[in-house]
Amino acid sequence: MAAWKRILGLPAALVLVAAMGAAGAGPALAQADAAATAVALIDAENRADVEGAVALFTPDAIVNDVRGVFIGTTQIRQWQRDLSTAHFVAVIGPPVVAAERVTMSGTVAVDALRGLGLSSLDATWELIVQQGRVRTFAFAFTPASLARLQEAQRQAQAAAAPAPAPAPSPGEPRTLALTGAPPVAPLAALAGGLVVAGLLLLAGGLRYSPGSTPSSTPRSSRRGIAAGGWGREK
Repeated sequence: MAAWKRILGLPAALVLVAAMGAAGAGPALAQADAAATAVALIDAENRADVEGAVALFTPDAIVNDVRGVFIGTTQIRQWQRDLSTAHFVAVIGPPVVAAERVTMSGTVAVDALRGLGLSSLDATWELIVQQGRVRTFAFAFTPASLARLQEAQRQAQAAAAPAPAPAPSPGEPRTLALTGAPPVAPLAALAGGLVVAGLLLLAGGLRYSPGSTPSSTPRSSRRGIAAGGWGREK
């Protein structure tokens, strides 16, 4: 009887051990599934497989990217299309999984970065994966890479800025920036000088009587005209 109990009890013990093993394997399988989902997403993006990437998100997934926030299938599909058009490429290291959370680090490259002379930038990913699909997705550049990006943007803006106009050489006539005409001030000064000269000549002419000659003008009057005294006798 005891032998039969031992024989009959053996399968029960095996079932119990198997059940305990399955319970312990559950979290491990879920973590492996989460890591596989994260890697599959990056692989789809590298292949420019828009629909394959979109299928890995839940219908109400939330994406927080450097360009903004995208919610739901429609916006995420457009986001993936933009990545494909920009020739997005990511190289990631092994995923680190804690329950449903998956974190990764690696490098990314897109046409916008290449245009700034940056072959790639370091970045991080953080995903929440539930039942094999991404519920939330967050992407960011590392602080050092963000500083590199900002400096490259600053240099590009400085290079695109128009160069200042060269200063005119000494003695070179200046012109107005919009019309190309000479400034008003020099012309006004010239006109004023001509008016003064005309008035002086007129004032000198009024001091001559009919038939007189310039030599008959008193010396004091000539000195007054030369001194700017308008021909007034002293």
